[in-house]
Amino acid sequence: MTVTAKITSKGQITLPKKVRDILHLREGGVVVFEQENNTFVIKPAESLLRTVEGQT
Repeated sequence: MTVTAKITSKGQITLPKKVRDILHLREGGVVVFEQENNTFVIKPAESLLRTVEGQT
């Protein structure tokens, strides 16, 4: 799936609803941006916590 989002003058984007639904994100949710070569991956912060805690 490919979706787009515009960057505001403040450097903000709105994650499209389809993306929020797939990632189970709600208002106030936190995401992590991980760089992989020249690409960034967006993940819910909870996935990072599980990885750090060894619960993959």
